[in-house]
Amino acid sequence: MSDIRFTDNQSYIGIGSGIRLFEESWYAKEMNCTIKGFRALCKGLKVPRLKIGKTWYVELTSFQLAIRYISRLGQDDYIFPSRGSKGTEIDILDFQKNIKTLVFELLATQKLQSGKLLETTKEAAKMAAKRLTALGMQYIPESGKREFSKYANEAAGEMPKEMVDWMHDIE
Repeated sequence: MSDIRFTDNQSYIGIGSGIRLFEESWYAKEMNCTIKGFRALCKGLKVPRLKIGKTWYVELTSFQLAIRYISRLGQDDYIFPSRGSKGTEIDILDFQKNIKTLVFELLATQKLQSGKLLETTKEAAKMAAKRLTALGMQYIPESGKREFSKYANEAAGEMPKEMVDWMHDIE
């Protein structure tokens, strides 16, 4: 049932299929802060730490939900605690009231950042950039269009045939 892993990149204890306890030193390294700073952050986020032996751990999903909560659109700025500053604390009652929405947003975020949707978004962005470039081409003198097209095609990859045809229609 328990899955204990310690490698150069991650050190955690996996309990079942959904609980992973990561060492607080791993979080501090990932966030480029001190362990003391990370502990203050956990206190402000109201994310509990668990001590096993001499090592402190934080459960990954709880931490992710807390970060999702403070980084939602419409939330006030969250101030990371630092020397001389207590930082911000989350409103635990509001957090509990919005737990279903937070879980949905966290799952949606993970879906958006992986797989086919990410590739589709990248392709759409490339196509939009090519269209904007093509629109700008109509204002460049004819002599400069060929040279500009050469550099743009090299930078963005070869333009699809429909874009080339569309550009000729503009001329």
